[in-house]
Order: sequence, then C-alpha cells, then structure tokens
Amino acid sequence: MPNTHSARGGHDGRCARTTAWQGIRVLVLALACACYSRTPSYRAAKPASMAAYPHAADRYTLLVRSQLTAVDPALIEQQVVCEGIRLEKALGGDEALLRIRSALDTAYRTRADSDALQRLSDKLAGQEFGSDGTACDSMIAAWDSASPIRPEHTGAPH
Repeated sequence: MPNTHSARGGHDGRCARTTAWQGIRVLVLALACACYSRTPSYRAAKPASMAAYPHAADRYTLLVRSQLTAVDPALIEQQVVCEGIRLEKALGGDEALLRIRSALDTAYRTRADSDALQRLSDKLAGQEFGSDGTACDSMIAAWDSASPIRPEHTGAPH
C-alpha cells in the first residue's frame, strides 16, 4: 500500500514505515501556523547548502505561497509534499528541513498570510496525500528535468 499523510501530518497506518517527509510536514504546518510576532530560533542556522544551491527551495516557496489562493489547494498540497521529498533527496533531510523553514519564513510573512494558512489547514484537515514513489515519481522527474537542483558554480571559470 502507498505511504500517505494527512494535511495535518498524521499517518494512516497502512504502511509499516513512516517517511522522513511526514515528520517534516508536521513541523512545517506547526511552524507556518505559529504566530509571527516571535523570532524563531532556527533563523540563526543558515543552511550549509545555501551557497551551493541558492535556489533549491524556490519552487517550494512558490507552491506554498500559491496554495493560499488556489482554487484546488489539495492539488497544490500534493505538489508541496512531492517538492519536499525532492528537496530531501537532493540536499538530505537536515538541509531540506532548514530550507523548508526558510521558505516558509519567506512565503508567510504577514498576519494575513498566517490567517490564510490557518483557513487552508482547516480546508485540508483529514485529507491524505501520497508520499511514496507512485504519488511523486513523475512530478519529481518532470521538475528535475525542467529545473534540477544542482550546485551553482560560484568560483572563477576553470
């Protein structure tokens, strides 16, 4: 059976293992729904991948931002799940988590954004989204073909 997760990050129990992405998604929603009046402690931690992969989380940022006004936010949620997996595969779990946190800081800057995210979270409550290969493989392959997450050369030409 496929791995799935709910919009709130819960696991449906149909598979024996949980993916790292499910844990990330729980943290993502918790961070995003939090009050923005405080300064998160993770802001001090700059991802090590930032210099080599400065645009790795750009698609993630655009997806979560567009989801706030999407006609079908569930469709975008599935894409968010898959993009998180793509980031994890390219950067590793810890780096992906730092980049996702940073992307959320960028995407949800205002109180209005926070309120819209809460409404979105309420709409998606109880829905489940695939996080295994069958749900994400084709999306990840298409995105990697169009816009791969590759290191950028920052030094002088060789």
